[in-house]
Amino acid sequence: MKPFVKWAGGKRALYEKIKPYIPSYDTYYEPFLGGGAILFEEQPKKAVISDINKKLILCYNQIKCNINDILNELNTLNLNYCGKDYYYTIRDRFNDIDDSSPQKAAMLIWLNKYCYNGLYRENKNGHFNSPFGNKKEIINFDTNNIIDISNYLNKNDITIVSVDFEVLCSIAEKGDFVYMDPPYAPISKT
Repeated sequence: MKPFVKWAGGKRALYEKIKPYIPSYDTYYEPFLGGGAILFEEQPKKAVISDINKKLILCYNQIKCNINDILNELNTLNLNYCGKDYYYTIRDRFNDIDDSSPQKAAMLIWLNKYCYNGLYRENKNGHFNSPFGNKKEIINFDTNNIIDISNYLNKNDITIVSVDFEVLCSIAEKGDFVYMDPPYAPISKT
């Protein structure tokens, strides 16, 4: 499995360097989930995963509970794709919907693939505001990967929440492992 969205600070390429530092554990905790690269590599049987971004957590919960609706909506979005104007229509719709529907979750996944540089970004009002990424061709979603993620989330004891990292860390017990995204080494002075 691999992340279904591109997320700032993703660790997929660094997993082999991180892996030796991961101890054996009873429950896996990840308070800064993002794309979930380490979760999907580790595939713990018992985990509590969280991110402060409620829209991202909506996606994880919808993939767990409503996989067919997510895939149908992604297919519908792609069937109607016709470039920049359509992208901004979907982005506006995404920002106007105030619910936790599979459609909103699918729109986040879709927007993440078609936006500039594939990165999620919000303005101060909490609206997704990444500009169009100039994608001229339809992007095929990795349907099998999304189904595998759904199966993994359902077949294991995975709790998905959106809480502050301190709250999540406070419930971990002896024998549990909390994966916290390592700090970034500065590339330059700026």
